[in-house]
Amino acid sequence: MLVDPKRRTGDVLDYGADPTGRADSTAAFRQALAGNPTVEVPPGTYRLTPNSLVIPPWVRIEFARTAVVQTTSGASGYLFDCRGHNRICGGRFVHDSDDVVVVNVKGAVADVLVSDLECIGCRILQSAPNAAAYADARDENSPAQLRVCNCIATGAKVNTRSGAIFLGYCRDSAIWANRIYSHLNGIIWWGGDAAVDGRSITSARKCRNLQIFGNLVSDVRAGGIWGSMGTGICISGNTVVSCGDVCIDFEGCVNCSATGNSVEDGVNGCLTTFYSNAGIVFSANSCVVTRTAYPLFRIYNSSRSPQDNIDISVTGNSFTCVSGEVGAVSEGGPYRVLNFSQNILRNVRIAWQGANNFHLVQIRANMLTFDAESPSALTAIDCSGGFAYSDIRGAVTVSGNQIVAYRAKAGSIGISVVTSDFTASSLVCIRENSIQGFWTDIATTESGANPLIAGTYLVAANVLGAGAYVRHESGVKRSTVNYVGNYSGSGAPLPS
Repeated sequence: MLVDPKRRTGDVLDYGADPTGRADSTAAFRQALAGNPTVEVPPGTYRLTPNSLVIPPWVRIEFARTAVVQTTSGASGYLFDCRGHNRICGGRFVHDSDDVVVVNVKGAVADVLVSDLECIGCRILQSAPNAAAYADARDENSPAQLRVCNCIATGAKVNTRSGAIFLGYCRDSAIWANRIYSHLNGIIWWGGDAAVDGRSITSARKCRNLQIFGNLVSDVRAGGIWGSMGTGICISGNTVVSCGDVCIDFEGCVNCSATGNSVEDGVNGCLTTFYSNAGIVFSANSCVVTRTAYPLFRIYNSSRSPQDNIDISVTGNSFTCVSGEVGAVSEGGPYRVLNFSQNILRNVRIAWQGANNFHLVQIRANMLTFDAESPSALTAIDCSGGFAYSDIRGAVTVSGNQIVAYRAKAGSIGISVVTSDFTASSLVCIRENSIQGFWTDIATTESGANPLIAGTYLVAANVLGAGAYVRHESGVKRSTVNYVGNYSGSGAPLPS
């Protein structure tokens, strides 16, 4: 077929594409892409063979809204390999599993926009560097300026460990207004394996400066929006619901944030961190769980040193358990600095219970309300781990919190702090809290095994509804407690 060489827009039908889907149209698409800066795909059904099509630099391909692309059952690979400054817009892409991805970006490719795609069974986009290992990935061989928006991806059969959108070793990119359902993972960034490459907080984070906002991720089998070894990752205004693993998660990341997201039911946590992180902020998120066993917030670290897991801030969020019982925000690994402040918790307790050698913990100005009945005695704020790291003194502040329980069972405690230090004594400040509805308002426990070291407590200016402070001494050395200026629920001063 003769095509005008001066033509600026090519129609794949002019190159012999079959809109009935009976014949393979890969060769026609290849010719159209090679000869035109803009390629149009009219309504119809087109059959393409994976791993066969390259979109040259500065070429765009536009699919009609009713254009459908199908691949052979059991095939795998990519449909379009982008070489830079490309646009892929519109169309419906159908495959029987996630073995096929529509857009592939590999190497030093920049400026790719993917918009308004609908993917049934297949994935939207994947990126990777021209490098086989983390150590060899660098800016000059990695993708940049990738944008994915207004796409829909609905999973079917899951064969890969990838996500609907996988951002491998890329930078300066944005993902927004997409809807993802029933894939293994929703949106993933990857700048190295935090379990291997990120053992030190000083290791290079090779995925950076990503904006992920306004997306919906629902009913995924593993993670909703998460990633490993990133820096400057901003996750905002997304809705993430029903994840078989975690909803929003930072693994080995530095200077990242999750803000203003609506999150519900992650089996292993709505908001989480894994491994060595620094400068992680969770703020203004709304988190809900419908099952008590699902954590609303959790720190996971295996056996990492707290020196390499620092500055985690959880502020201004709402955490709600609607199971009819009491859920938890919790931790399961060491960290050095944690700020948990100005959050609203309904039927959710704060459970920092691991023997994890904390350094600096601040639990300030939170509001905790319990109107569900716990099956057993409840502790609203429970800090029961070792607080000193090496020869560094731990410092725990629990201040300005409002804690109210309406149906607490016998033995329930408002605030409990346990110190069990061995190498350095901790400083614990419990002050200006208002506690109502518990059998014991505040309990402190020293359980350390060093005859020369014990914690020091300041319990001051609290309003104690039951007027009950209990001091436990189960360690070798007694703690030092300054109990001053506290009041009963009626406003009467309590003895110092």
